[in-house]
Amino acid sequence: MPLPGAALPCSGGDSEKLLAGHLCDPPRARPRATLFLSLALLGTSGLAPAAVVSDVSNTNHNLSALHEINRNNMLNYRRTNAEKSGLSSDKTTGHSTWLSNNDNRTAAYILHHLASLKLTLVVLVALGAGVLAAYLSEVRTTWMLVGPLTLFAVNLSAAVATNPVFQRQIPLLVFHLALIVIVLLIAVGRLTYLNGTLELTNGVPFNGELTSSEAGPLHRGNLKGVRFVNEGFEIDYATGVKRGQTRNRVRWWDEDGGERAAVIGDQHPLEILNYKFYTSSNKGFAPLFVWMPDNGEPIKGAVHLPSYPTQEYKQQQEWILPGSGLKLWTQLQFDEIILDPARPSQFRLPERHKIVVRHGTDRHEMQPGDHVKFPGGMLVYEGLTSWMGYTVFYDWTISWLLYASIVAVLSLAWHFWRKFAERPW
Repeated sequence: MPLPGAALPCSGGDSEKLLAGHLCDPPRARPRATLFLSLALLGTSGLAPAAVVSDVSNTNHNLSALHEINRNNMLNYRRTNAEKSGLSSDKTTGHSTWLSNNDNRTAAYILHHLASLKLTLVVLVALGAGVLAAYLSEVRTTWMLVGPLTLFAVNLSAAVATNPVFQRQIPLLVFHLALIVIVLLIAVGRLTYLNGTLELTNGVPFNGELTSSEAGPLHRGNLKGVRFVNEGFEIDYATGVKRGQTRNRVRWWDEDGGERAAVIGDQHPLEILNYKFYTSSNKGFAPLFVWMPDNGEPIKGAVHLPSYPTQEYKQQQEWILPGSGLKLWTQLQFDEIILDPARPSQFRLPERHKIVVRHGTDRHEMQPGDHVKFPGGMLVYEGLTSWMGYTVFYDWTISWLLYASIVAVLSLAWHFWRKFAERPW
């Protein structure tokens, strides 16, 4: 390209005109401009113009080389302009094609808005509303929490991808990555969790059924594969009937079928297949009956009376004899003080008691071993035992949340240590 204001040599055919400095119009000047520059360069190297003109072969060689350089410069110039406008120039044909620059700019635009602090504020407000709705509502609100949590993870990921400060400060990058993992784990945990309760009679194995439950929409646990037996419990009570430590003996089987024993409590669960079983304050007495139908096999079962001592004066229950449709009313009566408010004591079965069974207007008092004839069969009272209430919790993300939290704390400590270590205290 000629410099501004530079004269262009004429496009005439001989060297005399070139040496005479004849000029021509700019549109025809590009091939001769290269020759003019070559002559100037040769002149500065100490060669006379006449020698250059006399050596035609050398002049033509220099002309061809510099013409190729000029051509390459023009292609580079076109390519640069094409890239600025979203096009690419082909090196051989000069044809232009669309590149992915528009797609890159679109992706950058989207990432910029996903990383916006305004979006962060919106997500936090939505998350707070979801937490409030989950606290106040009696219906499932899983998606009201999972949605904002997922969007929050996307917001953090976009901020990490677009902010160059994370490329220079590795501890800060690790902290934000750990924070993203924590948010995603919380969201996944809400989709796969399970909370439930169950009541289990002393000596009876767990059959996989829960009294009540609440689970995430993607819960795919194997509660039917859990096997354990309640083998009795002891509960300490301080003065004033204040419940203390619970020691529940259980026998359970692992995934390989091996039998094991453990003592669990309110803070020490039985953990099988990621399910955690905790004892609760819900426990009580359970009369054992055997129903012997006129036609069929005997059926043994227990009637769980209301929780004791929470409902000390309401130890009665209505239930239906299996296979008969008979509705019976059953009450436990005893005169002993099981839990004395005046001194420390333990939960135990009464030494003397009786069971009152009513069917319609018929009333029967039963001791262990007594039996009563009803339409369709005979009911035998075997004795009194206890039942324990358990809370069940399932969330496989808990341990991973702990690990991610440790990484987040350590990386943040690393970041501040590097920051303050550069300055004297």
